[in-house]
Amino acid sequence: MKADGRIVAFSAGLFFIRLVVGVVLFARGSQILFYWWTGIGMADYANYLGLHGLDFIIGSYGWAWVIGLVQFIGGILIVFGLMTRLAALLNALVMLLLMAVVEFASGFFMVLYGLGEHGETIYQGGIEYTLVLGGILFGLFLTGAGNYSLDVGFGVKEKAKPTPAPPKQDTE
Repeated sequence: MKADGRIVAFSAGLFFIRLVVGVVLFARGSQILFYWWTGIGMADYANYLGLHGLDFIIGSYGWAWVIGLVQFIGGILIVFGLMTRLAALLNALVMLLLMAVVEFASGFFMVLYGLGEHGETIYQGGIEYTLVLGGILFGLFLTGAGNYSLDVGFGVKEKAKPTPAPPKQDTE
C-alpha cells in the first residue's frame, strides 16, 4: 500500500496520541512508585485503594504495585510505540478496574471542592478522566502504534495481502 496523505496523517495522529497518553501514564506511575511530581507514594496510594475497596485477591499494596508498574512501564512503551497493543490493553484494563471499583461510587464528574484546612486540595473523583483515558487506550489497542513506532521497526505490522495469481488462459 502506498503511503498517501491519509496514511501519513493517520500515523502522525497516532504518534501524537501515543506521546501524550504515554507521558501521562509515565507521570502517574512515577507518582505512585517514586513520589515524583508531588506524588503520594506507594503507602498512601495503597491506603487510598484500600479505603475505596480495591484490596481483594492481592491486597491494596499489591494493587498499588500493579497499577504503578503498569502505568510507568506501559507509558514508556506507548511513547516509543513498542508492544503498544499489549501496553494499551493492560492500561485500559487498569482504568476499567479503577472506574468500576474505586471511582464509580463518586459519580461521573471529577469535582474540585477547593482547599482544606491544611491547604490540601479536596476533590471527589469521578469516572470522567479515567473513562477518557481508558477509551483512548482501548482505541490504541485496536489501531496499534502506527508507522512512526518501534513496533514497525521490529516487524510488528499488518501482513501484506498476497496478490492473486493471474487467471489461467485456455490454450484450446
